[in-house]
Amino acid sequence: MLNSFSDFLSEPHRYKNICNNLEMEHIFVKILSKENNVIKMVNAIHHNITPIAICVAEIEAYVDSIPNSSITFDRNVDAVKADNCRQAVGAMIAFILKPFGFEKIKGGNRPIPAEYKGKHFFSGARYSKTGSATLTIEQKIVPIESNN
Repeated sequence: MLNSFSDFLSEPHRYKNICNNLEMEHIFVKILSKENNVIKMVNAIHHNITPIAICVAEIEAYVDSIPNSSITFDRNVDAVKADNCRQAVGAMIAFILKPFGFEKIKGGNRPIPAEYKGKHFFSGARYSKTGSATLTIEQKIVPIESNN
């Protein structure tokens, strides 16, 4: 089973105050932890694409849809808060991918490819498979049953 949002909040990290709200919980639960998005993020890593690329448009659209949102990714609104909110999303992604054996590679981000690019996210962490996984993604081909 994937880690929960409460698991994420119980971890020691500097984003607790930013993340402890319903909007960030929605991003974690309804966007980043969505099974299809997790599978796509893992596949992105295998293709040298930063996993944030998979969800950036959906995350930005969600935040843009909330009048007077408590979070922002726009540096023109509040540069410090925007940077912290973007980094908090990155911490959430790292937390979600850790059970699959992926960890951030220190010392460099990867640009988000143009076809994924959002308005406020331009790069994201690089990941590598470093070891002990407690979850795996199983994809298989199965026959379609006919209704005859």
